[in-house]
This record gives sequence, structure tokens and C-alpha cells, in this order.
Amino acid sequence: MPELPEVETVRRGLEPWVVGKKIKKIEVVHKGGNRSNTFAPFSAVEGAKVRNMRRRGKFLWFEVNRNLGLVAHLGMSGQFIIQERKAPDEKHLRVRIDCGDRRRELRFIDQRTFGWVAIDQLVQEEGLEIPTSFARIARDIFDSQFDREKVIERIMKKRSPIKPVLLDQSVMSGVGNIYADEALWL
Repeated sequence: MPELPEVETVRRGLEPWVVGKKIKKIEVVHKGGNRSNTFAPFSAVEGAKVRNMRRRGKFLWFEVNRNLGLVAHLGMSGQFIIQERKAPDEKHLRVRIDCGDRRRELRFIDQRTFGWVAIDQLVQEEGLEIPTSFARIARDIFDSQFDREKVIERIMKKRSPIKPVLLDQSVMSGVGNIYADEALWL
């Protein structure tokens, strides 16, 4: 499963291509690619300009100029690829995003179908617009406002084994099984 470093790599790869572009159309190719409890239909962001590409922990979102975000979680095998429009559909293509580029489009591909894409309302939190559904998720170590002392305090208050605490996204986001296991192998 992609964890914080891998998701940050995806964000950095997408950012120069999507920021400043308008989302022309979002097509759900396979229903497993979108969440059923999405805040609004995908059409709510069609025509909107992507202002920024953001991430918190293992979650990504395209910040658009309608106080909405196109949010995504890669699940275990999800990936975004910028693909030639003429290229045949990948076997596990879930969502196609047209950003107005004549030659290429953005595709969300997920072999295991644990990943998803949805629309969520953005709310202000400490100077940053974040999706409402991510409000419970703590900052991660790449966040400029990450507070190490606050994380230590949260960990010290827990009364459970350390691995579940490291996996608790409300303590510190972005850590999954792989990095928790590596951190504890001392």
C-alpha cells in the first residue's frame, strides 16, 4: 500500500501537470473507482480550475476554485498516470479525468479496487483548505506545521502497544504497516 513518501511522490509528479488546468470532464469507467458517499457529483468540479495539488498523509486532493476538492486515496495499488488519449484503456482503469490537454488525459488505475476518487467540500483549518472528511487526520512529518512535541504528547497518552499507535492517523498521518514495521525494527 502506498504510504506517505510514495503518495508525496505522486503529488509532486501530478502537480506541474494539473495545477492551472481546468477539469473538463470526469468519467467513471468502473464504479469501484469512486466512493458512494461523495459530497457532490463529479460534475460539480467540471469547468473548475485546479488551484493546487495537496496531500495529507496518504490522501491526495486537487484543490479547485469552488471550495471543493477532487480527493483520492490510492488504496493498495491505485495510481494516477498521465496517458495519451489514443492509448487503449488499461485493464483496471477506474476514472478518466480530462484536463483540457489535446494529447493527454489523467487516468486513475487500481488493480485491487481499494483506492477511490470523490468530491469533498473544502474547509479552513489553520490557514489551509482541507477536505471535510480529512479533518480528523493529523499532520504528517512533511507538513510545514508538523509539531513533533504534540505528536510525542499524543503517543504518551495512549495506553496501547506502539504499532497500533503509529498506525493511528489521528496521532500522525502517513504511516502504514511497512513504515511502522521498519521503524520498530531496531
